[in-house]
Amino acid sequence: MEKKDGKIHIGTDIWLREEVWRKIDSTTKDSLFVKELAVAIWGTAELMGRSVSGKECPSKTTEAKPPLTPCKLGTVKECFRGWLIKQNVEKTEREKLARYFISQKIQDLVKKGKS
Repeated sequence: MEKKDGKIHIGTDIWLREEVWRKIDSTTKDSLFVKELAVAIWGTAELMGRSVSGKECPSKTTEAKPPLTPCKLGTVKECFRGWLIKQNVEKTEREKLARYFISQKIQDLVKKGKS
């Protein structure tokens, strides 16, 4: 990963502060890695206003939220794959959970916003 001016390039036009990336990269739980990376990339306010797929929720009558940026979502998945390899985790099944973890984070943020 490219470093410049205290920032690390993690994907297409996505730069994170080096200390933020180090904190995320040092996590020991895969769900925490994905959730913290999503917040670092999109921010909490942006995540609250989006959904992973952009599809309407079948159990709610609210309007569908716009989907997450495919390019950024791809970056999260690539970083997660690299993290799993670094952790010596069998990545084939685990890497598919990235979207699920982001969805959980969005739900958590929405719940916090309502209380």
